[in-house]
Amino acid sequence: MDDIKLKLSELENQVSIIKDASLRKIAFEKLLERGFYVENTKKTLPKADRTKVHGKKKQASNSYYSEAKIQDSVKIMNVTGMLKGIPPLKKCKSKIDTYLWAIAYAKEKKILGLNNHEIAYILTKKLYRPTKYSTVYGIRKKVKEGLVMLDPGSDTWIITPDGEAYLKSLADIG
Repeated sequence: MDDIKLKLSELENQVSIIKDASLRKIAFEKLLERGFYVENTKKTLPKADRTKVHGKKKQASNSYYSEAKIQDSVKIMNVTGMLKGIPPLKKCKSKIDTYLWAIAYAKEKKILGLNNHEIAYILTKKLYRPTKYSTVYGIRKKVKEGLVMLDPGSDTWIITPDGEAYLKSLADIG
């Protein structure tokens, strides 16, 4: 208990130079979270809630995509690795090809375009290929080739006829 009091007084001393009371309070809370709370995480949190396991950061599915940015039609869509007219997902060798595949698959299911979060959701949650929404933005490189286009109104990626032809050509390569 004395150890805790000592640490708290050290934190108070560190923030005492801040004149504004509200800023001092914020700084104290931040230091408390980072310095004091992190040290005692293993003691205070149940095992399932810890963010670190054996020194490695635990991956949470919410770091891959945001649930709020996913349409309900995408959430309820049944996805398999195969669909008529599109080569199997296993024929996609690069990540960008898998992004194109997800967009084409959604188009076959009457969903015109997908945003980055939806593409990551389909690949991560439905097909067990961990994909972060931030890496999906690499698909923009295919815009110059005419394989996809970004719909400015809805910020969704739409596959073009050239993109569909490219995906179909993957079946011949593999």
